[in-house]
Amino acid sequence: VGGAVAFDGSLGMNGFTYPWLYEYLYPFQSIRVPARFAILVGLTLALLSGAGVDRWLSATRRRRRSIAAALVTLAAAGDAWPSLVLVPVWREPPAIYGQLGASSGAVLMEYPLNPDPAAFPENIPYLYFSTWHLTPMVNGYSGFTSPDYEKLAKEMRDFPRGDTLRVLEQAGVTHISVNCALGGTFGPYGVPEGNPERCGETIRQLDADPRLRRVVSTTWEGAAALLYELRQ
Repeated sequence: VGGAVAFDGSLGMNGFTYPWLYEYLYPFQSIRVPARFAILVGLTLALLSGAGVDRWLSATRRRRRSIAAALVTLAAAGDAWPSLVLVPVWREPPAIYGQLGASSGAVLMEYPLNPDPAAFPENIPYLYFSTWHLTPMVNGYSGFTSPDYEKLAKEMRDFPRGDTLRVLEQAGVTHISVNCALGGTFGPYGVPEGNPERCGETIRQLDADPRLRRVVSTTWEGAAALLYELRQ
């Protein structure tokens, strides 16, 4: 019964009980990832499996029971053995964040920003850089995307053309970074591959807009990295 309840809880708003619990019990509104109830489902399956193996081994001779128990233990350990693929990350962020910081009052939009909300994991490098500059951002990464972020990402499809700068101004953005090393497709394991040609056209359009002022211009990972101030 506990496993069944946990399984339903792991479905979150797609389940039967969690929507009711979320509506009427305040603590459930603070659960960031309801899918973690799956941990209790796994625990239930482990207990049932252990009981089944114990019953199965109890019907065998002692010597065979010891061998079978050892094999089952090795199989469980092998199944849970982690397989991690590690990739190198950057030792330092681009040198464009020096004028920013938690006390600067700045709000940052990092570009490139994929207009597809489902591609928000591409913001992981920006979240990594934020551990240095500690500046509030409108595009980051978590296990959840808010309706506001989804709306903003879609509206950035034509950036910097159209009303995109006005949308950013309404969102409270004061600075825009452009990192050409992250301007292409994301390769294996989420490592970005730059697209300098596409990024160059974006920079030309930003430089030509009177609402923007180039604050910092440098290179990072062999490509241009710039910081603009969006004049209010």
